[in-house]
Amino acid sequence: MSPKAVFGIILAVIVLFVLYLSVFTVHQGPQAIQLRLGEIVQNPATKTAKVFQPGLHFKMPLITRIRTFDVRLQTLNAETSLISTVEQKYVLVDYYVKWKINNLPLYYKRTGGYEWRAQQLLKQKISGELRTIFGTRTIKEVVAADRENIMEILKKKAHQGSEELGVSVKDVRIIGI
Repeated sequence: MSPKAVFGIILAVIVLFVLYLSVFTVHQGPQAIQLRLGEIVQNPATKTAKVFQPGLHFKMPLITRIRTFDVRLQTLNAETSLISTVEQKYVLVDYYVKWKINNLPLYYKRTGGYEWRAQQLLKQKISGELRTIFGTRTIKEVVAADRENIMEILKKKAHQGSEELGVSVKDVRIIGI
């Protein structure tokens, strides 16, 4: 084999390898952001983060990294500690939260891109609201009479507090008291 042929084969392999490193796919369900040295890459024209929708995309090999996040509806199951009512009676409350990522760059900045951190922050917000709401009601109101109203208040408060994390809370349901 001549040296030109060997050089051509090596060059072709290198080009294919670089092309392989330059192409990535985002599947249905998730979205992706591009990171350069851990920072979100901004689109120069709009000065906003590049968020990649499902499909085939290209990136700079070895310089940028792609992080994908599931932006579909997710569930957080939680059990709080003992919560006191206005009568100083303690109850254990189980609840679940339906949430999804609605602002991917903000979500990445606030949580580092870790789902467990977002869930922990949501738990803290909702547990605090539960304590506030239950602290103004009797055990009878909490268990039977005012349960739907409590869940609606929790949903609104959780949605307001979650916007700063880049997520939106779709539903909060109390499973058991």
